[in-house]
Amino acid sequence: MPVIALGASNPGMPMSAHLGPGAGPSQGGSSTNPPHHANIHAHHTHQNFSSNGPHGHAHHPPPFLTPSQARKQGRQAIERRIANTEAQLQATRKQIEKMKNAMLDMGEKLVELDKACGQR
Repeated sequence: MPVIALGASNPGMPMSAHLGPGAGPSQGGSSTNPPHHANIHAHHTHQNFSSNGPHGHAHHPPPFLTPSQARKQGRQAIERRIANTEAQLQATRKQIEKMKNAMLDMGEKLVELDKACGQR
């Protein structure tokens, strides 16, 4: 079955016609700058990707904190991040250690196989 590139069958057709709704001038974009892609990421705040899931700690504390309260909260947030990062690092080190041991075991087995093959 032949593969036909989009737009090849009708070169005169505007690109917006291939892109579906929201892409063309009729939806408020222009053919040079379709709105299509403009706010795909707008509603993602980075908290959605934090380790606490989408309902993690609020990133915007209530206003009217004194500067010292704000500093304290900021410091606590940084300390939490450091603790999380250190925990991840420990887990990664454990995994590396496991892999290293597995590889050493495989190496020993290969040496044994090599000896066994050499004795034939």
